[in-house]
Amino acid sequence: MTAPARDPFWWGPRLDREKEKSEYNMALCYYRTDTHERHALCGQASTQGVFCFLAGASRALPTLQRAFGAMRRRVCLALCLMTIGPWAAAAMSTEPQAMRRQVRITVVYNNVPLAPGLATAWGFAAVIETGDHTVLFDTGGDGRTLLANMQRLGIDPSSIDAVVLSHLHGDHTGGLNDFLDRHSNVTVYMPDSFPMPFRRSVERHGARVETVTKARRLFANLHSVGEMSDSIKEQALIIDTSEGLAVVTGCAHPGIVEIAEVARNYLNREIHLLMGGFHLLGHGENKLRGTVQALRNLGIHKVAPSHCTGDVAIALFREKWGSGFIEGGCGAIIEIP
Repeated sequence: MTAPARDPFWWGPRLDREKEKSEYNMALCYYRTDTHERHALCGQASTQGVFCFLAGASRALPTLQRAFGAMRRRVCLALCLMTIGPWAAAAMSTEPQAMRRQVRITVVYNNVPLAPGLATAWGFAAVIETGDHTVLFDTGGDGRTLLANMQRLGIDPSSIDAVVLSHLHGDHTGGLNDFLDRHSNVTVYMPDSFPMPFRRSVERHGARVETVTKARRLFANLHSVGEMSDSIKEQALIIDTSEGLAVVTGCAHPGIVEIAEVARNYLNREIHLLMGGFHLLGHGENKLRGTVQALRNLGIHKVAPSHCTGDVAIALFREKWGSGFIEGGCGAIIEIP
C-alpha cells in the first residue's frame, strides 16, 4: 500500500483512521494543557520542569497508545528524548568546564626584565595558581632573589602546595634550598634522573619527593609531559584550562617543538599558551625560522618566550604572533579565564 502524501493516519480502514485522529487530538490537547499547568506550578524550575513534563506525558500515554499502537509509542519516546536530551547534554558538557577555573601565572624569576622593582638574574621560575592548587615551577638560580621577588609580587611562600623542577641545571634549582628553609611542607616533583643526593637534600628539609618518568597527572588540571630527551632530562608543565592547554617550559632542552607536540598529543587538546625558556639562544636564522614555523603549524594561539630563548628569537616570535605575543619577562602576570 502506498501512503498518501499528507495523511499521517493512512494505515487501516477509514473508520478506524477517523477514530484514531479524534483520540490523538484529544490526547495531545490534554497532554499540552496538563504539562503547561504543571510547569506553572513548578515556577519555571528547570529540573522540576523535566519531571512535570514526564508526569504530563505519562497521564496522556494510555490514550496515545490506543491511538498509535506500538509504532507510535516509539515516536512518543523519541520526542521525549529529544526534549530532555539538550538539558542532559548541557549538564554533561558544563561539568568539565566547571572544574577548569581561572589560571594565573606569575613569572617570579627571569633574566628578561619586565616589571619595575624586581631583581633579574639568569634563570626561570613561575608561580601557577589554578584555584585549587598553587605550584612553584622551577626556583631560579638564587633563593634570595626568588624570595624577594615573590614578596614584592605579594606571593606568600606558605601558599605554595608543590614545587615542580624542570631539570637539574642550577639556574632552575638554585633557589630551592632557600625556599624550603622558608616553607618545606610541599611535594617536590622532579625528573627521575635527578641524583639521589639531591633527593635526600630535599627530604632533609622536610619536603616530600616524587619522581616523574612518563607523562602523568600531578594535580587536577596540572600534568607533566614526563621526562624527555636522551641527554639533558627535562619535564615541562601542562595546565588544562578552559581556553586550551598552557604549556610552561624551563629551558626546553629536548626541543620546544617536541615538547609542544607531546603536550598536545597527551591530552588531545590544542595549545592556547606556550611560555618559558625555548632554548633558541645562539641558533642561526634558518633554525629559528624553522622552529617558529613548526610551532605555527601546531596552531598555538599565544606565546610568551623568555629566559634562554634569546632576543633575536623573541623578536621573531613577536613579529609572527602579533597580538598573540605576550611579554614573558620577570613580573609578567598571565591570566587565562
